[in-house]
Amino acid sequence: MKTYEFTIYVTASERGAMPGMVITYPMKTLHVEREHFTLEGVSKKVQQVRDTLITSRQFDSGHGFSIDARLTNGQRKPAGYDARRRERCTNYIAA
Repeated sequence: MKTYEFTIYVTASERGAMPGMVITYPMKTLHVEREHFTLEGVSKKVQQVRDTLITSRQFDSGHGFSIDARLTNGQRKPAGYDARRRERCTNYIAA
């Protein structure tokens, strides 16, 4: 399978005023990683980073983080890129 260069950004987030709303703070970066992955590989890496952050940090109620894996350097989107976006992006807000 072909690999693409992805940058995985993890930023601080908190629960918004409306149910289901998440406020993200892009200037409060918790983790950044740039590597070459396949589409399946980046999905697995996002889950690994998510699990690591949940177990290693204690977040206050209503606070947490958002993860987004983006293609870097103006690469063309591969087939299935948009359909699999939910696997590459996730929010975690502590209850």
